[in-house]
Amino acid sequence: MAPTKRRTAEEIAAQRDHAAKLLDDGVPLAMAARTLQLIYGVSRSTSYEDVEAAEQMRSGDHDSDAPAVYEMRDAFMAQTAALALVAAETGNVKDYAKLVSQWKALASMGGHASLQPAEASAQPVR
Repeated sequence: MAPTKRRTAEEIAAQRDHAAKLLDDGVPLAMAARTLQLIYGVSRSTSYEDVEAAEQMRSGDHDSDAPAVYEMRDAFMAQTAALALVAAETGNVKDYAKLVSQWKALASMGGHASLQPAEASAQPVR
């Protein structure tokens, strides 16, 4: 097993700030943790520690009436697409396939209504 690199205090702070931003944007805890794993290459447990620490830091600073997942499907689709790009760039085929599947599920809920096939939105030429 390869030795793990210890993170600096600056890296920890930056990753926790990123986690707090994700949580502020309404991203669920598990998705925020997975995002940190993919972007920073940290372990699953480390990513959850960072997200939980970020959640505690912001516990009094946010609105508890977060929008429902269904109402946020476009934001989730954008986040899922971004994670899929990270997975594709890093060659993580398994995560890429899962993310594409999740994106399709969100699309079936009516997300990204503006992303219609060109044929559906095109006007007939006369």
